Amino acid sequence: MAKAKIEQYVTAGLIAIFVIVSINFARTMIAKKNKIAQSVSQAVSMGRLAPVKAAEDKSKIEEMLMDVVGRNPFKRQSSAEEFFRADKKRNTAGVTGILLTGIVYDKENLKHSYCIINGQIIKADESIDDFLVTVIEENQITLLNESEAKEYKLKLWED
Repeated sequence: MAKAKIEQYVTAGLIAIFVIVSINFARTMIAKKNKIAQSVSQAVSMGRLAPVKAAEDKSKIEEMLMDVVGRNPFKRQSSAEEFFRADKKRNTAGVTGILLTGIVYDKENLKHSYCIINGQIIKADESIDDFLVTVIEENQITLLNESEAKEYKLKLWED
């Protein structure tokens, strides 16, 4: 009988602790919500944030995104090619066994430029198969076939 009473007291105590923690959590969330609402109203009153009507919400947000990023990051693209190079076709011609799929070009620090060949990330002066990547440019790379001593230029996009 004493064991049952102890279990009841422990259960009641745990329930009380749970209720107290839940109430404090709710108070904290309400305080955060009020603080955010106050910050937004201050920003609106200071002219840093313009209120938008609910009906115009979506179009205004899309216009702002287009101004800032040049595209809507939430709109699903069927492929990256459509957005980035809609006016150009993908260059599929090139060296047998080598497929250039991407270039990351840093004109300020060329050591940070790299390309993606056959799914591997390659920097300048690195080799893949019999080819040495000698130069990485914005739209093309230069390969040197080490066995034939022949140089190839592969473009990512056709002109």
